[in-house]
Amino acid sequence: MSYMKMIISLCPFEPNENIPLVVAVAAAAVVVVLVVVAVVVVVVVVVIVVVVKVVVKLAVIVVMVVIEVIVIVMIEVVVTVVVIVVVVVVY
Repeated sequence: MSYMKMIISLCPFEPNENIPLVVAVAAAAVVVVLVVVAVVVVVVVVVIVVVVKVVVKLAVIVVMVVIEVIVIVMIEVVVTVVVIVVVVVVY
């Protein structure tokens, strides 16, 4: 099956005396272009969704790490203050 026949088979209407072959092929070409555009749009949307999910996961991990670091630093500060207070009180 040649490309021409395949494109004509995609045409929304059959070519006849009233509808020249050129118009039929043009209509079929438009259908093909629309299908290709639709597929590209779907692929782009899927890629964007996947990227957003990955970015959100990474952001959550980064936020958790930052919170852990802040908590550890606060604990160290509290321990240091307690040690200083104990040393000052004891002496």
